[in-house]
Amino acid sequence: MDVLTLAVAATPSFIASSVEFVEALTIVLAVGTTRGWRAPLVGAALAALTLAAIVAVIGVALVTIVPRHILQIVVGVMSQVRVEAMSNKVHDFKPGPDGLTGTPMNDAWLEG
Repeated sequence: MDVLTLAVAATPSFIASSVEFVEALTIVLAVGTTRGWRAPLVGAALAALTLAAIVAVIGVALVTIVPRHILQIVVGVMSQVRVEAMSNKVHDFKPGPDGLTGTPMNDAWLEG
């Protein structure tokens, strides 16, 4: 794998991770300024350690145990399901009076 391919593959992940980092930092800052700093800082540190442990265990297991083609199929199916779910969500709404909001066209999901 050359550097350009790696950069093209890693850039979207880096940007998405940066967005999540900013969201988490905002929560920690909000809780820290309103409730005190000890709990949010301890929680953030424990969350980082937990994430590192999960990535170390599951990441290594995925790469070494599961064949690459199986991972590609699973990721492809999950991606397609997400795209279809988002498409259905968009098509299930009709424009509201101001054109910006909408209401569900059917309320079948409320009956369940």
